[in-house]
Amino acid sequence: MLGGGGIEIIVVENTDDFHAPSQAGAILQNYTGKLTYYRNQENLGLFGNWNRCLSLAKGQWVCILHDDDILMDNYIAQMTHYLTQVSPNTSLISGKPLKFYTNGAEHKYKHVAPTPQGFIPSFKRVLKKILKFLLFGIPPKHIAKKDAAEILINNSIYPSCLLHNKELCIKEGGYNQDFYPSDDWLFHMRCALHSDVYLIDYISHKYRYDINASFSKKTIIGTFIIYYLNICAHDWIPPTYKSYLIKLFCKAVFVDSGIEGAKEGLEDFLALHHISTTPISLKENLVGKFYNIKYFD
Repeated sequence: MLGGGGIEIIVVENTDDFHAPSQAGAILQNYTGKLTYYRNQENLGLFGNWNRCLSLAKGQWVCILHDDDILMDNYIAQMTHYLTQVSPNTSLISGKPLKFYTNGAEHKYKHVAPTPQGFIPSFKRVLKKILKFLLFGIPPKHIAKKDAAEILINNSIYPSCLLHNKELCIKEGGYNQDFYPSDDWLFHMRCALHSDVYLIDYISHKYRYDINASFSKKTIIGTFIIYYLNICAHDWIPPTYKSYLIKLFCKAVFVDSGIEGAKEGLEDFLALHHISTTPISLKENLVGKFYNIKYFD
């Protein structure tokens, strides 16, 4: 996003063979003058390519759109509005995703429209906002600043269609390919330590959920290890709440993710660190709900 409201579109192709014919390049010739096409001379990896996008952009604010994302029609107008509400020291602004699924063979959308939440989920969301206000005097917010601790626990900043402050993100060192596949999460925490990071209550994009590197067995195992070690490294998190968070993540990885063999791949790590995968106890659940109501959206 350029100064004066201008928009710059850059397509960066991360190729394994720079000298091979490019199908993308051939297609994009039809858009000469409307966008910039750049082809890396070598494959920079996922995070290296994101850094290349940041370095090539001329504007202050950069949205990196991945191949499994679709921007909402009003994205530019909405994000421009929220830019007026954040501090000058803001590095990242995140919207929320609307997940959609595809048929692996035909790549047809199964649904891209919001599905009705139903009475119970909607009631829980409203009740949580009421309790936050009654118990802690915290009014509902359309835009909330997130600190590194909250991002660590909830991984609440979405990497898809995230708005980056180019100068501050490059100053922070950008993304680190050495921490693949989880450096988007770690980068968000690094930014929150030295600048302001915001989550807005706005569905900014559609995110393809089922065909994604984030849900491979290797990624899930690596993410679990990083999550566990980070949680344990913070003394400010009460032991009961740590147990709740770890068991909740165990359920997400071993049950909800549907990734076959994830638990088997972590058996040695689970045994070495004496990680309990038993169901969450009533005490742990109450403590978890309390902290979630008090601190998090």
